[in-house]
Formats: sequence, structure tokens, C-alpha cells
Amino acid sequence: MSLSVGIFDIFTYAIPGSLYLMLGGYVAERLGWFHVAALGDVPVVLLIGGIVVASYVLGQLTYVVGTGVDRFVPFWHRRWSDARKEFLARTPSARGRRYVGASGSVLTTAVEAYDREAAQEIHRLRAVGLMVRNCCFPLAAGR
Repeated sequence: MSLSVGIFDIFTYAIPGSLYLMLGGYVAERLGWFHVAALGDVPVVLLIGGIVVASYVLGQLTYVVGTGVDRFVPFWHRRWSDARKEFLARTPSARGRRYVGASGSVLTTAVEAYDREAAQEIHRLRAVGLMVRNCCFPLAAGR
């Protein structure tokens, strides 16, 4: 069995999960449920490993909160159609081509087949976008 964690997983799950973990730790400390000073006896390597794993798992579990934010902020979906209109305005020769009306997943698959570097950039940008989306709730709650 191999364990593979990539850039997409780190940005999409681990970083937002660490924010949720910090928010939960802060609330637990303020309410007296948990004391950070109790972690002084735990070995540092074990503590860091536990925080990393807990952040990743918490990021996976709270991904649903980011999806809820995505549903309540509908302007992101509108931008996809605006991008198509802008593309057609800048490239009039593309009018009538089948790829203009294709879904985003089909276009991403085509880019992966023909240009690996562009596909890697698309995946990195998507991961950063999901990270920002998933960080909205803990950052707003911490404010």
C-alpha cells in the first residue's frame, strides 16, 4: 500500500483543516475543556505528526462546510458563463465550435491529454481556490 499526498490534498484539506483545528482548540481552551499546557509532556515529533494528521482528517470532514459556502455565494457559478462570453468576444473564430459549449471537466481532460504543464497549473489553481473557499468559515468565525 502506498500513501500519496499531493499539493492538491495539502491546499484543499490540510490547510483549512489546520484552521478548523486552531479554532476548535481556541474555543476548547476558552471554555476550559482543554488546556494547551497539557501538551508540554508530549514528544514534539509525535505532537507535530498528530497535528498534521488531525488537520488533514478535519479538513476532509469539514469539506462539506466549504461546499455549503459555495452554494450560498452563487457569483462563482455566474463567472463561468462570463468567461465563455469573454472568450468568444476575444476569439470570434471560435463561435460555433463544439468545445465552447463543453463542460469544464471535459475541457480539463482535453488539456491533460495535450498539455501537461497547463493541466498542472489548472490543478494548482483549483486547489488554491478550494483552499480559500474552505477557509472562509474558520476565518470568519475567528474574526
